[in-house]
Amino acid sequence: MTQPREGQSGSPQSSDLHRETEEALREARDELEKRVQERTAVLTATIGELHAEVAERARADKDIQGLAKFPSENPNPVLRVARNGTLLYVNEAGSTLLSEWHLQAGQAVPPMLREIVLQSIDGGSTQVVDLEHRGRVYSLFVAPVAGSG
Repeated sequence: MTQPREGQSGSPQSSDLHRETEEALREARDELEKRVQERTAVLTATIGELHAEVAERARADKDIQGLAKFPSENPNPVLRVARNGTLLYVNEAGSTLLSEWHLQAGQAVPPMLREIVLQSIDGGSTQVVDLEHRGRVYSLFVAPVAGSG
Protein backbone atom coordinates (compact mmCIF):
# COMPACT_ATOMS: atom_id res chain seq x y z
CA MET A 1 0.00 0.00 0.00
CA THR A 2 1.31 3.38 -0.86
CA GLN A 3 1.36 6.26 1.55
CA PRO A 4 -0.58 9.38 0.55
CA ARG A 5 1.61 12.22 -0.51
CA GLU A 6 1.66 15.44 1.44
CA GLY A 7 -1.51 17.49 0.70
CA GLN A 8 -3.52 14.44 -0.32
CA SER A 9 -6.15 12.85 1.80
CA GLY A 10 -5.83 9.30 2.79
CA SER A 11 -8.88 7.89 1.02
CA PRO A 12 -11.51 8.77 -1.53
CA GLN A 13 -14.15 8.63 1.22
CA SER A 14 -12.44 11.34 3.28
CA SER A 15 -12.16 13.50 0.15
CA ASP A 16 -15.90 13.10 -0.51
CA LEU A 17 -16.66 13.86 3.13
CA HIS A 18 -14.52 16.98 2.96
CA ARG A 19 -16.36 18.20 -0.17
CA GLU A 20 -19.76 17.45 1.38
CA THR A 21 -18.79 19.30 4.55
CA GLU A 22 -17.62 22.33 2.57
CA GLU A 23 -20.82 22.28 0.50
CA ALA A 24 -23.00 22.06 3.63
CA LEU A 25 -21.06 24.90 5.21
CA ARG A 26 -21.44 27.04 2.07
CA GLU A 27 -25.20 26.34 1.96
CA ALA A 28 -25.55 27.21 5.65
CA ARG A 29 -23.62 30.45 5.09
CA ASP A 30 -25.80 31.32 2.07
CA GLU A 31 -28.98 30.59 4.03
CA LEU A 32 -27.76 32.69 6.95
CA GLU A 33 -26.87 35.57 4.61
CA LYS A 34 -30.32 35.35 2.99
CA ARG A 35 -32.02 35.45 6.41
CA VAL A 36 -29.88 38.40 7.52
CA GLN A 37 -30.80 40.31 4.35
CA GLU A 38 -34.52 39.56 4.83
CA ARG A 39 -34.47 40.69 8.45
CA THR A 40 -32.44 43.78 7.55
CA ALA A 41 -35.04 44.69 4.92
CA VAL A 42 -37.86 44.28 7.46
CA LEU A 43 -36.00 46.35 10.05
CA THR A 44 -35.19 49.06 7.50
CA ALA A 45 -38.86 49.30 6.50
CA THR A 46 -39.94 49.42 10.15
CA ILE A 47 -37.43 52.16 10.92
CA GLY A 48 -38.72 54.14 7.93
CA GLU A 49 -42.29 53.77 9.19
CA LEU A 50 -41.23 54.88 12.68
CA HIS A 51 -39.46 57.94 11.28
CA ALA A 52 -42.59 58.85 9.33
CA GLU A 53 -44.75 58.39 12.44
CA VAL A 54 -42.41 60.54 14.54
CA ALA A 55 -42.47 63.27 11.88
CA GLU A 56 -46.28 63.14 11.73
CA ARG A 57 -46.54 63.39 15.52
CA ALA A 58 -44.17 66.36 15.51
CA ARG A 59 -46.37 68.09 12.89
CA ALA A 60 -49.50 67.30 14.93
CA ASP A 61 -47.87 68.63 18.12
CA LYS A 62 -46.94 71.83 16.32
CA ASP A 63 -50.52 72.20 15.07
CA ILE A 64 -51.88 71.58 18.57
CA GLN A 65 -49.54 74.15 20.07
CA GLY A 66 -50.64 76.68 17.46
CA LEU A 67 -54.31 76.01 18.15
CA ALA A 68 -53.74 76.16 21.90
CA LYS A 69 -52.46 79.73 21.47
CA PHE A 70 -55.66 80.82 19.74
CA PRO A 71 -57.68 81.72 22.87
CA SER A 72 -54.82 83.61 24.52
CA GLU A 73 -54.04 85.56 21.33
CA ASN A 74 -57.68 86.37 20.55
CA PRO A 75 -58.35 90.13 20.96
CA ASN A 76 -61.90 89.31 22.14
CA PRO A 77 -62.77 87.91 25.54
CA VAL A 78 -62.57 84.11 25.63
CA LEU A 79 -63.92 82.28 28.67
CA ARG A 80 -64.28 78.63 29.52
CA VAL A 81 -66.87 77.88 32.17
CA ALA A 82 -67.58 74.54 33.84
CA ARG A 83 -71.10 73.21 34.23
CA ASN A 84 -71.07 74.25 37.90
CA GLY A 85 -70.35 77.87 36.90
CA THR A 86 -66.66 77.88 37.79
CA LEU A 87 -64.50 79.90 35.43
CA LEU A 88 -61.85 77.55 34.09
CA TYR A 89 -60.10 79.98 31.75
CA VAL A 90 -60.20 83.65 30.83
CA ASN A 91 -57.81 85.21 28.35
CA GLU A 92 -56.16 88.59 28.87
CA ALA A 93 -58.77 90.38 26.76
CA GLY A 94 -61.50 88.89 28.94
CA SER A 95 -59.80 89.94 32.15
CA THR A 96 -59.24 93.47 30.85
CA LEU A 97 -62.55 94.15 29.13
CA LEU A 98 -64.69 92.44 31.74
CA SER A 99 -62.79 93.62 34.81
CA GLU A 100 -65.97 94.87 36.45
CA TRP A 101 -67.13 91.26 36.65
CA HIS A 102 -63.93 90.44 38.59
CA LEU A 103 -63.37 87.30 36.53
CA GLN A 104 -60.71 84.97 37.88
CA ALA A 105 -60.05 81.36 37.02
CA GLY A 106 -61.29 79.07 39.77
CA GLN A 107 -64.04 81.49 40.86
CA ALA A 108 -67.75 81.49 40.03
CA VAL A 109 -68.96 83.53 37.07
CA PRO A 110 -71.87 85.96 37.54
CA PRO A 111 -75.25 84.14 37.75
CA MET A 112 -76.52 85.66 34.49
CA LEU A 113 -73.52 84.21 32.62
CA ARG A 114 -73.83 80.85 34.36
CA GLU A 115 -77.45 80.53 33.21
CA ILE A 116 -76.49 81.20 29.59
CA VAL A 117 -73.67 78.65 29.78
CA LEU A 118 -75.95 75.98 31.28
CA GLN A 119 -78.54 76.55 28.54
CA SER A 120 -75.87 76.01 25.91
CA ILE A 121 -74.46 72.91 27.62
CA ASP A 122 -77.88 71.37 28.26
CA GLY A 123 -79.07 72.15 24.73
CA GLY A 124 -75.82 70.97 23.18
CA SER A 125 -75.85 73.90 20.81
CA THR A 126 -74.24 77.27 20.32
CA GLN A 127 -76.01 80.47 21.19
CA VAL A 128 -75.52 84.12 20.38
CA VAL A 129 -76.78 86.22 23.26
CA ASP A 130 -76.84 89.95 23.92
CA LEU A 131 -76.33 90.51 27.63
CA GLU A 132 -76.89 93.89 29.25
CA HIS A 133 -74.85 94.64 32.34
CA ARG A 134 -74.53 98.05 34.01
CA GLY A 135 -75.55 100.01 30.96
CA ARG A 136 -73.37 98.04 28.53
CA VAL A 137 -74.47 95.40 26.07
CA TYR A 138 -72.22 92.41 25.57
CA SER A 139 -72.74 90.15 22.58
CA LEU A 140 -71.76 86.62 23.61
CA PHE A 141 -71.14 83.60 21.46
CA VAL A 142 -71.59 80.59 23.74
CA ALA A 143 -70.55 77.14 22.55
CA PRO A 144 -70.42 73.90 24.53
CA VAL A 145 -67.13 72.01 24.23
CA ALA A 146 -67.88 68.39 23.35
CA GLY A 147 -66.55 65.82 25.78
CA SER A 148 -65.27 68.36 28.25
CA GLY A 149 -67.76 67.60 31.02
